[in-house]
Amino acid sequence: MSTSNEQQSQAQVEFTLSEDDWLALNFWHSENSPALQIGRKSWRFGIPVFWFVCALAAAGWQVSQSDYAWSLSDLPFFLVLLLPIALMAVMWIAFYPRYEHARVRKVVKMMIREGMNKTILTKHRITLSAQGIECVTEFESTTTRWGAVERIATAEGHGFIYLSAISAHIIPKHAFSNEESFERFIETARRFRGEEGK
Repeated sequence: MSTSNEQQSQAQVEFTLSEDDWLALNFWHSENSPALQIGRKSWRFGIPVFWFVCALAAAGWQVSQSDYAWSLSDLPFFLVLLLPIALMAVMWIAFYPRYEHARVRKVVKMMIREGMNKTILTKHRITLSAQGIECVTEFESTTTRWGAVERIATAEGHGFIYLSAISAHIIPKHAFSNEESFERFIETARRFRGEEGK
């Protein structure tokens, strides 16, 4: 059972982090990391371009090996040959995000099942104060000053307090009684971080 308690000087929330919560962080990071976005775009649009280049190269080679006198009137014929590749390219571009989403889910689930993950998939108590973020579980207790927080982001159903480029405290919205409490908690984190950065 999750509880939330907010006071003027601090804010606190308790929750049990689930596999879906961990997946949410990885999905958000995969979709918003500048480095990963470059890779995603390269695969999404680079593959169809590669198909077209190969098709044109094959067609050019075929023309060079033929004794037939090709002309512009034969252009519709080449366009018909390229139509299947064009359809494949459109389908690839349209469905690649779903493929990437499924790939990330599979990889993360495999990583989770490689170990026991006692310090991750367990009950967390996160307390925000002017001194920093305190995260307490059954197995460890850590405190991070606001100066070490790289950014605070939100997605549908979660908030993420990044401590580095690839690690973050996950704040599930389901840990709060309502959306307003969740948003107030995130705003408290942003306020504390902003005050220390002044």
